[in-house]
Amino acid sequence: MFDIGLSIKEWAKAENVKVYYEEELSSTNEISKEKISEFDSPFIVVTSKQTSGKGRGENTWTDSPDKGGLLASWVYKLKKPAQPIATPLFGLATFKAFDQDFDLNLSLKAPNDIYIDEKKLAGLLLEGLSQGDDHYLIAGLGLNVFTHPSVANSTALIDHIGSDLEKNRWLRTFSNLNALMSQASLACQDEKLSDIYIKDLEKALSLYPKNNITKVLPDGSIEVFNKDIISWRDL
Repeated sequence: MFDIGLSIKEWAKAENVKVYYEEELSSTNEISKEKISEFDSPFIVVTSKQTSGKGRGENTWTDSPDKGGLLASWVYKLKKPAQPIATPLFGLATFKAFDQDFDLNLSLKAPNDIYIDEKKLAGLLLEGLSQGDDHYLIAGLGLNVFTHPSVANSTALIDHIGSDLEKNRWLRTFSNLNALMSQASLACQDEKLSDIYIKDLEKALSLYPKNNITKVLPDGSIEVFNKDIISWRDL
């Protein structure tokens, strides 16, 4: 087992990617907001431990114990505010990065979680920020790699891959994730999802065992089994 946060710091130095790392932070999303004035975007804020991890709404994120998880926020400067399709796009990016590199029963659970079977592996929190004419998007991700918190329906990547996770394999996956996140940051400025994104989202969502979504619409809204149309933001 290696320190996930430190591994990302080392990877960033080798790949010439801007990263701010501290062993312990309050919340990577909150620190990202503070660092916008200090760093040119894009950049990543990474830590090995959060003391006040944030979740969607009033929820919190509980860290994996023993520095066993990925705790990171990506910061992007956009030409215009992120559109409502941003959250599904970044969820899809996370799903695809791990689905491409690991043979797992992964799925995307709307609005912002990655599951293996019926257990939660990861959660996303997106926040927009505007400063005058400058628009930013912060995409925070918590993902259980070696350990998971003692909460119901939680799991870790290591519990499903059937072998030890080597650092090189992990960093290849993270590099792929970083590239897919960058693609999502560009696509999320469009008002509509492309047909390819819609197809990929519907597939990722359909894999969740308790899925009740039948269709993804171009504006990011979803249709459920009873034919109701729900905005992704209202989930």
